[in-house]
Amino acid sequence: MEKLSLKEKASYGLGDFASQLSWQVVSSYLLVFYTDVFGLAPAMISIILLVARVWDGINDPMEMIHRTGTKYFGFIPDMGIFCKNIPDVLRDNARRKGASEECIRIVDESYAARIAKGFVKIKYDLDLGKANMEYRMANGSREMTDAIEKAGGGPADFAYAGESFTYSWSDPRDLIDNISYIFHTHAKFYNTHADYVETAVAIPEVVAAYKKAGYTGYLSSEYEGGQHIRDLGPVDSVEQVRRHQEAMRRAIEG
Repeated sequence: MEKLSLKEKASYGLGDFASQLSWQVVSSYLLVFYTDVFGLAPAMISIILLVARVWDGINDPMEMIHRTGTKYFGFIPDMGIFCKNIPDVLRDNARRKGASEECIRIVDESYAARIAKGFVKIKYDLDLGKANMEYRMANGSREMTDAIEKAGGGPADFAYAGESFTYSWSDPRDLIDNISYIFHTHAKFYNTHADYVETAVAIPEVVAAYKKAGYTGYLSSEYEGGQHIRDLGPVDSVEQVRRHQEAMRRAIEG
Protein backbone atom coordinates (compact mmCIF):
# COMPACT_ATOMS: atom_id res chain seq x y z
CA MET A 1 0.00 0.00 0.00
CA GLU A 2 1.30 3.44 -0.94
CA LYS A 3 2.16 5.61 2.05
CA LEU A 4 0.05 8.75 2.46
CA SER A 5 1.69 12.14 2.73
CA LEU A 6 1.24 14.32 5.80
CA LYS A 7 -0.85 16.75 3.74
CA GLU A 8 -3.22 13.96 2.68
CA LYS A 9 -3.59 12.74 6.26
CA ALA A 10 -4.32 16.29 7.43
CA SER A 11 -6.93 16.86 4.72
CA TYR A 12 -8.75 13.65 5.66
CA GLY A 13 -8.79 14.65 9.31
CA LEU A 14 -9.86 18.25 8.81
CA GLY A 15 -12.88 17.24 6.77
CA ASP A 16 -14.65 15.58 9.68
CA PHE A 17 -13.23 17.68 12.50
CA ALA A 18 -16.14 20.15 12.78
CA SER A 19 -18.89 17.54 12.83
CA GLN A 20 -17.01 15.32 15.28
CA LEU A 21 -16.41 18.30 17.57
CA SER A 22 -20.14 18.96 17.82
CA TRP A 23 -20.93 15.27 18.28
CA GLN A 24 -18.37 14.92 21.05
CA VAL A 25 -19.83 17.91 22.92
CA VAL A 26 -23.25 16.24 22.85
CA SER A 27 -21.83 12.82 23.70
CA SER A 28 -19.98 14.22 26.71
CA TYR A 29 -23.35 14.97 28.33
CA LEU A 30 -24.94 11.66 27.36
CA LEU A 31 -23.75 9.75 30.41
CA VAL A 32 -24.91 12.59 32.66
CA PHE A 33 -28.34 12.34 31.01
CA TYR A 34 -28.45 8.58 31.57
CA THR A 35 -27.47 8.86 35.24
CA ASP A 36 -29.21 12.07 36.34
CA VAL A 37 -32.37 11.92 34.20
CA PHE A 38 -32.95 8.21 33.64
CA GLY A 39 -31.44 7.27 36.98
CA LEU A 40 -29.36 4.41 35.59
CA ALA A 41 -26.33 3.14 37.47
CA PRO A 42 -22.98 3.79 35.73
CA ALA A 43 -22.24 0.05 35.67
CA MET A 44 -25.54 -0.63 33.91
CA ILE A 45 -24.81 2.05 31.31
CA SER A 46 -21.44 0.46 30.57
CA ILE A 47 -23.05 -2.93 30.06
CA ILE A 48 -25.71 -1.48 27.74
CA LEU A 49 -23.13 0.30 25.58
CA LEU A 50 -20.88 -2.76 25.48
CA VAL A 51 -23.68 -5.09 24.43
CA ALA A 52 -24.79 -2.63 21.75
CA ARG A 53 -21.28 -2.42 20.25
CA VAL A 54 -20.81 -6.19 20.27
CA TRP A 55 -24.21 -6.68 18.68
CA ASP A 56 -23.37 -4.18 15.92
CA GLY A 57 -20.15 -6.01 15.23
CA ILE A 58 -21.53 -9.53 14.84
CA ASN A 59 -25.03 -9.12 13.48
CA ASP A 60 -26.48 -8.03 10.14
CA PRO A 61 -29.72 -6.18 11.07
CA MET A 62 -31.61 -7.00 7.86
CA GLU A 63 -30.61 -10.66 8.01
CA MET A 64 -31.86 -10.77 11.59
CA ILE A 65 -35.19 -9.18 10.62
CA HIS A 66 -35.75 -11.69 7.84
CA ARG A 67 -34.67 -14.60 10.02
CA THR A 68 -36.90 -13.79 12.99
CA GLY A 69 -39.79 -12.06 11.25
CA THR A 70 -39.78 -9.43 13.99
CA LYS A 71 -42.07 -6.41 13.68
CA TYR A 72 -40.20 -4.50 16.38
CA PHE A 73 -36.97 -3.69 14.59
CA GLY A 74 -36.37 -1.23 11.78
CA PHE A 75 -34.18 1.46 10.31
CA ILE A 76 -33.96 5.25 10.56
CA PRO A 77 -32.49 6.61 7.31
CA ASP A 78 -30.77 9.98 7.32
CA MET A 79 -31.38 12.24 4.32
CA GLY A 80 -27.73 13.22 4.44
CA ILE A 81 -27.22 10.23 2.12
CA PHE A 82 -29.32 11.96 -0.55
CA CYS A 83 -27.10 14.94 -1.32
CA LYS A 84 -27.03 15.72 -5.04
CA ASN A 85 -24.69 18.64 -4.31
CA ILE A 86 -22.26 19.81 -1.67
CA PRO A 87 -24.17 22.34 0.50
CA ASP A 88 -23.72 25.90 -0.73
CA VAL A 89 -23.20 27.13 2.84
CA LEU A 90 -20.15 24.86 3.15
CA ARG A 91 -18.79 26.14 -0.16
CA ASP A 92 -19.25 29.77 0.88
CA ASN A 93 -17.63 29.04 4.22
CA ALA A 94 -14.61 27.61 2.41
CA ARG A 95 -14.39 30.80 0.35
CA ARG A 96 -14.39 32.92 3.49
CA LYS A 97 -11.54 30.80 4.85
CA GLY A 98 -9.47 31.41 1.74
CA ALA A 99 -10.27 28.53 -0.61
CA SER A 100 -9.60 29.40 -4.26
CA GLU A 101 -12.27 29.19 -6.96
CA GLU A 102 -10.09 26.80 -8.94
CA CYS A 103 -9.80 24.34 -6.06
CA ILE A 104 -13.50 24.68 -5.22
CA ARG A 105 -14.25 23.78 -8.83
CA ILE A 106 -11.99 20.72 -8.58
CA VAL A 107 -13.81 19.50 -5.45
CA ASP A 108 -17.28 20.16 -6.88
CA GLU A 109 -16.46 18.38 -10.13
CA SER A 110 -15.01 15.45 -8.21
CA TYR A 111 -18.24 15.17 -6.21
CA ALA A 112 -20.32 15.34 -9.39
CA ALA A 113 -18.14 12.60 -10.89
CA ARG A 114 -18.72 10.39 -7.84
CA ILE A 115 -22.47 10.77 -8.32
CA ALA A 116 -22.29 10.05 -12.04
CA LYS A 117 -20.09 7.01 -11.52
CA GLY A 118 -21.88 5.81 -8.42
CA PHE A 119 -20.42 5.97 -4.93
CA VAL A 120 -18.38 2.96 -3.88
CA LYS A 121 -20.11 1.91 -0.66
CA ILE A 122 -18.20 1.83 2.58
CA LYS A 123 -17.14 -1.62 3.73
CA TYR A 124 -18.12 -2.56 7.25
CA ASP A 125 -15.10 -2.84 9.50
CA LEU A 126 -14.74 -2.57 13.26
CA ASP A 127 -11.75 -0.35 12.46
CA LEU A 128 -13.79 2.67 11.39
CA GLY A 129 -10.71 4.71 10.53
CA LYS A 130 -9.56 2.05 8.09
CA ALA A 131 -13.03 1.72 6.59
CA ASN A 132 -13.34 5.49 6.13
CA MET A 133 -9.92 5.73 4.50
CA GLU A 134 -10.71 2.91 2.08
CA TYR A 135 -14.04 4.55 1.24
CA ARG A 136 -12.37 7.85 0.40
CA MET A 137 -9.63 6.30 -1.66
CA ALA A 138 -12.13 4.19 -3.60
CA ASN A 139 -14.13 7.33 -4.39
CA GLY A 140 -11.34 9.36 -5.95
CA SER A 141 -9.83 11.15 -2.96
CA ARG A 142 -6.23 10.76 -4.10
CA GLU A 143 -6.93 12.06 -7.59
CA MET A 144 -8.80 15.04 -6.16
CA THR A 145 -6.09 15.98 -3.66
CA ASP A 146 -3.42 15.57 -6.34
CA ALA A 147 -5.32 18.04 -8.53
CA ILE A 148 -5.66 20.49 -5.64
CA GLU A 149 -1.96 20.26 -4.85
CA LYS A 150 -1.14 20.88 -8.54
CA ALA A 151 -3.38 23.95 -8.44
CA GLY A 152 -1.43 25.30 -5.46
CA GLY A 153 -4.15 24.65 -2.90
CA GLY A 154 -3.79 25.62 0.73
CA PRO A 155 -5.29 24.45 4.03
CA ALA A 156 -8.77 25.82 3.25
CA ASP A 157 -8.81 24.00 -0.08
CA PHE A 158 -7.79 20.66 1.42
CA ALA A 159 -10.28 21.12 4.26
CA TYR A 160 -13.10 21.67 1.74
CA ALA A 161 -11.96 18.59 -0.15
CA GLY A 162 -12.01 16.51 3.02
CA GLU A 163 -15.42 17.78 4.07
CA SER A 164 -16.88 16.84 0.69
CA PHE A 165 -16.73 13.22 1.86
CA THR A 166 -19.16 14.05 4.65
CA TYR A 167 -21.86 13.96 1.96
CA SER A 168 -22.97 11.23 -0.40
CA TRP A 169 -25.67 10.28 -2.86
CA SER A 170 -27.75 7.13 -2.79
CA ASP A 171 -30.66 6.46 -5.10
CA PRO A 172 -33.74 6.86 -2.85
CA ARG A 173 -35.48 4.17 -4.88
CA ASP A 174 -33.13 1.70 -3.20
CA LEU A 175 -35.24 2.11 -0.04
CA ILE A 176 -38.45 0.93 -1.66
CA ASP A 177 -37.87 -2.79 -1.03
CA ASN A 178 -37.25 -2.13 2.67
CA ILE A 179 -39.80 0.62 3.26
CA SER A 180 -41.87 -1.61 5.57
CA TYR A 181 -38.95 -1.54 8.04
CA ILE A 182 -38.69 2.26 8.08
CA PHE A 183 -40.95 4.16 10.47
CA HIS A 184 -39.00 7.37 10.97
CA THR A 185 -36.57 9.37 8.85
CA HIS A 186 -34.09 12.06 9.86
CA ALA A 187 -34.88 14.63 7.16
CA LYS A 188 -31.49 16.30 7.32
CA PHE A 189 -31.00 19.53 5.40
CA TYR A 190 -28.35 22.22 5.13
CA ASN A 191 -29.81 25.36 3.56
CA THR A 192 -33.32 25.93 2.26
CA HIS A 193 -33.66 29.13 0.25
CA ALA A 194 -36.59 31.54 0.35
CA ASP A 195 -38.05 29.79 -2.72
CA TYR A 196 -38.13 26.54 -0.67
CA VAL A 197 -35.37 24.83 -2.64
CA GLU A 198 -32.87 22.86 -0.54
CA THR A 199 -29.40 23.34 -1.96
CA ALA A 200 -27.97 19.86 -1.30
CA VAL A 201 -30.65 17.27 -0.53
CA ALA A 202 -32.89 16.31 -3.46
CA ILE A 203 -36.14 16.62 -1.48
CA PRO A 204 -38.63 16.16 -4.38
CA GLU A 205 -36.81 13.06 -5.63
CA VAL A 206 -36.57 11.51 -2.17
CA VAL A 207 -40.19 12.23 -1.26
CA ALA A 208 -41.37 10.85 -4.62
CA ALA A 209 -39.61 7.55 -3.87
CA TYR A 210 -41.11 7.44 -0.38
CA LYS A 211 -44.61 8.09 -1.75
CA LYS A 212 -44.22 5.42 -4.44
CA ALA A 213 -43.20 2.92 -1.77
CA GLY A 214 -46.23 3.78 0.37
CA TYR A 215 -44.29 5.23 3.29
CA THR A 216 -46.53 6.12 6.24
CA GLY A 217 -43.89 7.09 8.81
CA TYR A 218 -42.44 10.43 9.88
CA LEU A 219 -40.03 12.92 8.35
CA SER A 220 -38.35 15.03 11.04
CA SER A 221 -36.46 18.16 10.01
CA GLU A 222 -32.81 18.10 11.10
CA TYR A 223 -30.99 21.34 10.36
CA GLU A 224 -27.21 21.03 10.09
CA GLY A 225 -26.25 23.98 7.93
CA GLY A 226 -25.98 26.47 10.77
CA GLN A 227 -22.49 25.33 11.74
CA HIS A 228 -21.18 26.76 8.45
CA ILE A 229 -22.59 30.28 8.87
CA ARG A 230 -22.15 31.02 12.57
CA ASP A 231 -19.09 33.10 11.71
CA LEU A 232 -21.48 35.56 10.00
CA GLY A 233 -23.65 36.14 13.06
CA PRO A 234 -26.79 34.66 14.66
CA VAL A 235 -28.35 31.74 12.79
CA ASP A 236 -32.12 31.78 12.24
CA SER A 237 -32.69 28.07 12.69
CA VAL A 238 -36.43 28.52 13.16
CA GLU A 239 -36.79 30.13 9.74
CA GLN A 240 -34.69 27.38 8.17
CA VAL A 241 -36.91 24.69 9.70
CA ARG A 242 -40.04 26.56 8.55
CA ARG A 243 -38.74 26.68 4.98
CA HIS A 244 -37.75 23.04 5.09
CA GLN A 245 -41.15 21.97 6.39
CA GLU A 246 -42.80 23.93 3.59
CA ALA A 247 -40.45 22.37 1.00
CA MET A 248 -41.39 18.89 2.23
CA ARG A 249 -45.11 19.76 2.30
CA ARG A 250 -44.95 20.88 -1.33
CA ALA A 251 -43.11 17.71 -2.31
CA ILE A 252 -45.60 15.51 -0.44
CA GLU A 253 -48.68 17.24 -1.82
CA GLY A 254 -47.26 17.83 -5.29
